Amino acid sequence: MISILEYAAVMISGCIFVLVSASWTSPLFPEMYGYDSAWYSMMGRAITEGFVPYRDYFDLKGPVFFFIEAIGQAVIKGRNGIFLIECIASAFSSFFIYRSCRLFLSRKKSALVLILYYFVYVFLLWGGNTCEEYLMAFNYACIYILLLFIKGFMEEGNTENAPSFAFFFGLSFGVMALSKITVSAPVIAAALTVCLLLIREKKAVLIPGLALMFLFGVVAIALPVCLYFIFNGAFKDFIYCAFEFAFKRSTDYYETFSIEWERNLSICYAGLITGLIIKRKDPLCSYRRIFLMILSVITYLALHLGTPYTYYFITEIPVFVLLLIEGISYMDLLSEGGCDEETEKYEEGDDRKRIKIRAGCLYRLLCVQTLVCMILFMYALPVSDKLSENLMYLKYPGDSYYEGCIDTWDYIPFYERDEVYNLESGMIIYEINRAFPANRYPVNLPYFLHLDPVIKQNVLAYLEVKKPKWIISEKMEDFDDEDIRDYVFTNYELKKQTNSHEIYRIRR
Repeated sequence: MISILEYAAVMISGCIFVLVSASWTSPLFPEMYGYDSAWYSMMGRAITEGFVPYRDYFDLKGPVFFFIEAIGQAVIKGRNGIFLIECIASAFSSFFIYRSCRLFLSRKKSALVLILYYFVYVFLLWGGNTCEEYLMAFNYACIYILLLFIKGFMEEGNTENAPSFAFFFGLSFGVMALSKITVSAPVIAAALTVCLLLIREKKAVLIPGLALMFLFGVVAIALPVCLYFIFNGAFKDFIYCAFEFAFKRSTDYYETFSIEWERNLSICYAGLITGLIIKRKDPLCSYRRIFLMILSVITYLALHLGTPYTYYFITEIPVFVLLLIEGISYMDLLSEGGCDEETEKYEEGDDRKRIKIRAGCLYRLLCVQTLVCMILFMYALPVSDKLSENLMYLKYPGDSYYEGCIDTWDYIPFYERDEVYNLESGMIIYEINRAFPANRYPVNLPYFLHLDPVIKQNVLAYLEVKKPKWIISEKMEDFDDEDIRDYVFTNYELKKQTNSHEIYRIRR
C-alpha cells in the first residue's frame, strides 16, 4: 500500500509540474500561446475535423505526434485536451524515472533525482506541448526496462522477458521514428547496449530473435499509419514531408555551430566524462556505465541535426538522470567503505595502497560532483527567469498579442474568412479564434521556400489563380522572399495593423 501511494505521489508531482510550468497549455495561463504549440494543437484539431496532415497542411514533423495531439483534442476540445495529454506524459515520465532510481537508490535519494530533474526540465520545457515532451515518456520507459533487464540478467541470468522488452523498444522507436527521429536517441542507445551485453556475455544467439521482435514493434506502429495515408490519398505527401523534406531540414545547417549550442550540450559531455572516469568492476554497474556513455554520444550527435531550439534539449535530460544515478550510487559505495578496484582484501602492510586507491575513487567522485554542480549552476539563471516569467503571467494575465489576434480575426468579415491567406504568421491566431487556415503552407513559409523552391512556385501560382481577398502577416516588410513580398505590396493594400498582425486586402 505504501508503494502504491509512493508512486501515485510521484505521478501527481509530474502533473503539478506541468500545471505550473507549461505556460502555453496550462489552465493557469489562459492567454498564453506559443508558436510551435499552437501549430501542433491546430494540427491535432484539424485531424479531428477531417483534415489530413501533409495533404491539407504542409509540415515535416512525423504524423504520430499529430495523432497524439488529435487524441487530446478528441477527448477535450481546446487547450484542456492538450493539457491532459501533457499531464499523462509527464506523470509516466516521472514514474519511470523514479522507478529507475529505486532499482539502485533509496527513496530519499530517488526523490532528490526527481527534484533535480524537474529543476533542469522547467527551463527546457519552454512553454510545453512539444514533441520531445510526449516522447520522453516512451524513452524513460525503455531506460527503466533496460536497467531492469541488465539487473535481472547480471544477477540471475534471466532473459525470459527479453522478447517482450524488444517488442516495446520497437514500438517506442516506431512512435518516435514517425514523430521525430532525433528524440529516439535513448531507445537506440538502449538497443545497442543490449546487443553489446549479449555479445560480451556469449548470448549473441538471442540477437536475431530480439531484432525480429523489435521489427514487429515498429511495424505495429508504421502499418496503421501508412494505411491511414493510403486510404486518404496522401501517402506520397506523407513520405515526402516526413522523410525526404525532413531530411533536407536536418542537413540544412543554416545555423552554424556555436559555443552556445555546445554549452547546451554540456550534459552530454558530463555524461561521457562520468562514464569514462568511474571505473567499476561490478558487471551490473559496468553495463550501466556503458549505457551512459553510448547514450551521451548518440544524444550529442542527434542534437546536432537541425536547429538548437530550447526544447530540443529535452532529449538530453535522460543523460542527466543517469549521470545522477551513477554519481549517487558511486557515492553510496564509497561511503560504505567499498571500492570496485579493491577486489581482494589486502594483506597487513598494504594500507598505503588501499589509501591510494580510495583517494583515487574519491577524486573521481569529486569530479562527478563538480560536473553536476556545473550543470545546476548553468541552469540556475534560466530557471529563475522562467519561473519569474510564469509568476508575471499569473499576476498580469492580459496579453496584447492575444487581444491582437482577436481584433485581427474580428476585422475580417465572417463570410470572407475562407479567403484569408496566411503569410509568415504562427497558428496562435487560429487557435485563439478556433479557426483553420485556408492555405496549405500556413507556417514557416520563408524557410520552407529556401529548402524547396517548388513551394515558392506553388504559393505564387495560388496567389495568381485563387486571388485570396485577404492576407495576414506579422510583418510583411520582413518577409524573407522578395518576389512574394513585392507581389503582396503590388496587388494588396494594408487595411489595418493590430497588436499581432498586418491585414491586407486585394486591390479592387
